Amino acid sequence: MKSFAAVVTHSLFRLALALVALVVAAQFHPESLLVAPFLMGVLTETAHTGGFMVAQAPGTISRDTVTVTVPAATTLQPGTVLAQIGSSGKYVQFDDTLSDGGETAAGILYGAAVNDGVAAADVEAAIVNYCAEVREADLIWAAGADSAAGLAALRALGIKARPAQ
Repeated sequence: MKSFAAVVTHSLFRLALALVALVVAAQFHPESLLVAPFLMGVLTETAHTGGFMVAQAPGTISRDTVTVTVPAATTLQPGTVLAQIGSSGKYVQFDDTLSDGGETAAGILYGAAVNDGVAAADVEAAIVNYCAEVREADLIWAAGADSAAGLAALRALGIKARPAQ
């Protein structure tokens, strides 16, 4: 039976060899550092709840809980720009080509809104809709949406989008 010291020494030796192999591989193939499949699987990190926020008013005055209509088999990520449908009062992803209220940005999704179903579903979610500062680069827009129009509507709500620095 190996002593504890021998086991630790052996483990450290294997770790050192793996690090040397990684450094050598990086010299010839720098892209290998991006995946390093022999060390671990690939992890794709999604947006974090409120991760787009820079600042907000004290307490929860900047946020409200609303009903968001989420398309089938879709997860709307934190930072998704939303609009409020006039007839129902529900929120949808901002799309400036609509004419039912969906064309005016009315808030930003604070946390993920998940719909695993086969049909659109209404989900209770928190949104930021007043007095906040956000990172413009972290906002999520629908494909083809006019972000300039959306940013102007958010600014009218007191939400400032700061460009990346």
